[in-house]
Amino acid sequence: MFPLSEILASADAGYRNYLAKKTGFVLATHNKDQLLHFWLHITKDFENHEQHRAMTAEQTNALQTLLSSFGYLPPKKTTTEHLALEEQTAWIFRHPQGGIFLPLEVFKSLMRRNDKLFQPYLFSLLYNLKLKEQHNLASLIGGDIQAQLSLTFEVHPLDMALVLYIWFAGKHLSGEAVLPEKGRILTGPWSFLRETKPQPEPSPKLLPQNPVPLWDYLREHFSHQLVEIEELRHHIKTSRKGFYRPLGLVKNPQGAFSKMFRQGFLIPLPGRTWNHGANADDIQVVCPREIYLRHEELRKKENNQKNHMSGKS
Repeated sequence: MFPLSEILASADAGYRNYLAKKTGFVLATHNKDQLLHFWLHITKDFENHEQHRAMTAEQTNALQTLLSSFGYLPPKKTTTEHLALEEQTAWIFRHPQGGIFLPLEVFKSLMRRNDKLFQPYLFSLLYNLKLKEQHNLASLIGGDIQAQLSLTFEVHPLDMALVLYIWFAGKHLSGEAVLPEKGRILTGPWSFLRETKPQPEPSPKLLPQNPVPLWDYLREHFSHQLVEIEELRHHIKTSRKGFYRPLGLVKNPQGAFSKMFRQGFLIPLPGRTWNHGANADDIQVVCPREIYLRHEELRKKENNQKNHMSGKS
């Protein structure tokens, strides 16, 4: 994940020439005011640009791959379709080290779009939370030193959503975020430190690709935590403090379903009659699209490895 402003600060003449040809904006210096004008130029172009509404199936798939990679595809994962998308799209750029990327600043524009293409992704789901809920989520995950140093409490929902998006993206890209059934990821999405006892296989429905009713989902997949589930529901109804603050009041903060929300595997979707929790039953839950796709790929890879090993034995 890269802010375009940081890349520009250290860009060489060749890369600045590329940007000038692509955007029609010549960057003569690294002056902050000029960088600001450059960024306003890019965002204005994005806001007025409706190209993504008329994308071909190939372009849409290429964009979804980029979004599912949290905005950056390294050279080894960049296909001819991705390179074509970069050439045809004003707000997707080549990276100085290779590959293509979607600048962090562009995510703030993507958050505000209601297009179905963008809505299932983590950045949109975080922005759709109320600012108070965003702050409560930051407080919930801000217990360790790393979070305290990384998370800031912004006064605008766009900025707060971006802070949370960067945090969760870092956790998933580094492999620190893991499903409760799994062991700890060591070096990335494919390497695990297994527990000494065999761990149960996660249900394919553990990560809901589409919104599902919250309480039915929790009772189905975390039946061993029925006490905590009812405790959460009670706190939501009585406190009327939203969702994340009551979640922090559950007695077992390290429980499985609590970790799912703390690590961004699940995002709550309050309904129209939610009213800060007065109607605690009007809430759904969904897994952000990029996280769902990453772990579906992991599950398929593990199954292929098991089948391969079974064929050898």
